[in-house]
Amino acid sequence: MRQRGEPLVNLAPAIVFFLVLMGTIHLVRSLVLPPGLDRLVLYWFAFIPEIASYGLFGLLHQLWAAVTYSLLHGSWPHFFMNGVWLAIFGSPLALRMGTWPFVLFWIATAFSAAAFHFAIDPFSPSILVGASGAISGMMGAATRLGFRVDRRRAQRAFAGRPMTFDEVMRSRAVVAFIVIWLVLNLITGLFLPMGGTAIAWQAHIGGFVAGFFLLPLFPAPGARHF
Repeated sequence: MRQRGEPLVNLAPAIVFFLVLMGTIHLVRSLVLPPGLDRLVLYWFAFIPEIASYGLFGLLHQLWAAVTYSLLHGSWPHFFMNGVWLAIFGSPLALRMGTWPFVLFWIATAFSAAAFHFAIDPFSPSILVGASGAISGMMGAATRLGFRVDRRRAQRAFAGRPMTFDEVMRSRAVVAFIVIWLVLNLITGLFLPMGGTAIAWQAHIGGFVAGFFLLPLFPAPGARHF
């Protein structure tokens, strides 16, 4: 039963914003836009490595797409799956950081995910969409924090200072999570495509690594330690 004073929806405002934004975008694409216009949306706002390889114009064209792709989704199951993971890992992180730092963190990890995806396969014609690169960054940040949360708050936020690399390596739980996460991403990405569509494991890894190392640049308000 919900305790008095506890929020009805236990999500950070930033997470609610992103869920509504992404859901609205996909609703418009699914029910309003004709196929031709939807293809234009994908051309301009999805990340396509092959286009980024077409000289300076292609690279500039894909600079914003390296972020906006994270707001697009390929299907409703794709959106709902990402929404669940965003709520689990994104909300405690957004509550720790605050809204605007979290938005900047989203941009940085989404861009890093696309950049790593491009570095691995720069001439791929595949279309990269979905928030999973940024969400992987949130998982990387949660790993760096050892999944510690402040249980005194009604809305539980990740707490504590980021662990040093040595501390991470000495934590069996954290190392086990990283290994299992990496193996599952490689298996699903390389051998188990979903619905005929390959999973962008490169983007997931790029986002995870970025989130792990960028977290100290986004300290909790009032924190004294990186």
